[in-house]
Amino acid sequence: MATHAQNIANLRNAVYGEQVRGSMIELFEEDYALVKDGVMLGTDISSSADPTTGYVDGAVYINTNTWHVFKLEGTAWADHGVIKGDTGASVTNAVDNGDGTFYLTFSDGSISSNIATIQGIQGPQGPQGPTGATGPAGRSVTSITMSGTGKSHPVTATYSDGSTETVGVVQDGADGSGTGDMSKATYDPNDHGYVDAAAGVTNGTNTLTYATLDGKADAATSLGGYGITDAYTKTEVDAGFVKKPAASVTANKVLTSDGSSGATWEEPDGTPTSGSNKTIKSGAVYTALANKADKTVVDRILSRSPRDITSDIQADNGASLFQAISEQNLEKYGYKIGDYFKSPSNRTLTEETYSSGTVTQTDKSVKIKYTLADMDTYYGGYNSYAVVNTHHVGVVVDSGVNRQWAAAALTSGGYESSKLHTFLKGTTHTTKNYALMYAIQQDFTALFGGYSSHLLANNKLFETYSGTAFSWAWADTAPAQSQLITALTEAEVYGFSIWGGDDVVTDRYHLGEAVKHLELFRRYRFNQILGDENAHMWLRGLATASAACFAFGAGLAGINDVSGAGRAVGLILLH
Repeated sequence: MATHAQNIANLRNAVYGEQVRGSMIELFEEDYALVKDGVMLGTDISSSADPTTGYVDGAVYINTNTWHVFKLEGTAWADHGVIKGDTGASVTNAVDNGDGTFYLTFSDGSISSNIATIQGIQGPQGPQGPTGATGPAGRSVTSITMSGTGKSHPVTATYSDGSTETVGVVQDGADGSGTGDMSKATYDPNDHGYVDAAAGVTNGTNTLTYATLDGKADAATSLGGYGITDAYTKTEVDAGFVKKPAASVTANKVLTSDGSSGATWEEPDGTPTSGSNKTIKSGAVYTALANKADKTVVDRILSRSPRDITSDIQADNGASLFQAISEQNLEKYGYKIGDYFKSPSNRTLTEETYSSGTVTQTDKSVKIKYTLADMDTYYGGYNSYAVVNTHHVGVVVDSGVNRQWAAAALTSGGYESSKLHTFLKGTTHTTKNYALMYAIQQDFTALFGGYSSHLLANNKLFETYSGTAFSWAWADTAPAQSQLITALTEAEVYGFSIWGGDDVVTDRYHLGEAVKHLELFRRYRFNQILGDENAHMWLRGLATASAACFAFGAGLAGINDVSGAGRAVGLILLH
């Protein structure tokens, strides 16, 4: 076993040059530190539960791994703390900033986040500097004079260098004495707030006396009472202004006469003339101002992103939108192609999915999206009965659910008898058979107060299939023209035919009468309208008896097996 002196030497060598905490000092100051077998070093004792065999009560043990100090007290080791801290980082480099501060770099690679200031000891006082140059000679005031006549008298100071300066002005004091007694006792002896006659105040012509003012402010009931004789009366002033008409007068009229009995009333229109009270409603000035205002509004509307106009429609039951449609000017009323509205509350529609020959139907709660797509989409177009002459806006209706185009490859028929068209125009609303038109009717009733007067029916020219060849035919067989909604054509979405028809000759059949490229899809890709790149949209044309035109969510034009599932989207005409 090492001697007491060796243990002490080992301890000193172990902690020499390192940061030693206060407990090390305490260790050497307490009596128990250097008694019994002295201080022992090693790694055998690391906790209070370590064996005590071979050690005497009061023995001190320092663990050289953790530098904890243990003392044997009875039958257990007591932990008396740590006597050696972690090795600190040293300064390896200092950058002088030239202003008495330094950036320090330490041995662990860190750099001081704050600028260190290193200040040396104060040096001895230096010798006295040379005497400075003599400053400019000062100046003194040699005289003060007051000049001028009347009530204002400038005061001028003259300095020893000959310069002068106006230093003030004396008012009402030509001789410095003034005249009269300005006290209240002299000018208002009875303390009523007015100058008394005894004061003898005069302007050189008339004497102002108490008698001429007393009681006027409190007693007068008219302007004449104050001596004002050239003012208009209230009746005369009223007659000179354009007045709000009485309840018995027709609303929105303005007074055009001088307000006398039997005045006439007329609409505020015409070109204003001098003295006229007509408002501008027409004429060159009105037209110029209106055109400038309209252009500013239109430019601002066209440059903004499409917005949700549901709240606008709810505010006036669609009155402003229908007015915009009738005038063929959406922007004038704050709307644009691409704006949309939604179902005011959730609707139930039946979705279809197809997998491994099995069709699964699920009733879903959705909000249908209606997007303004094109102004007067079919206006002036001829159908089998008449020319469409009602102004309208084409609206793309996104059901939000997927459906089959057909149950299987066609052997006859065409789009009109397809499952897709049946779902779009259907009004059924039973479990697993909730169709779109029924939900549209609910939405239009809630938003516009009805649907029949706002959905424009239009006869359609649909593609047909005989089992061996494609052709086309007008869908309706009666003047009712009951077709209110149809799926979109390739021409409406892309601007031309891509996949429709089985050869060049039959390409035209699937387009029918719907050959106008909708303005909506000239501005935006169809997947932007659906708002989902994973949503694939059915179109109404057939490529073959087993494949229909299909707009892929990624923005691609293609075809898909008619029994597959795709988003059910249609076009309605709103007026």
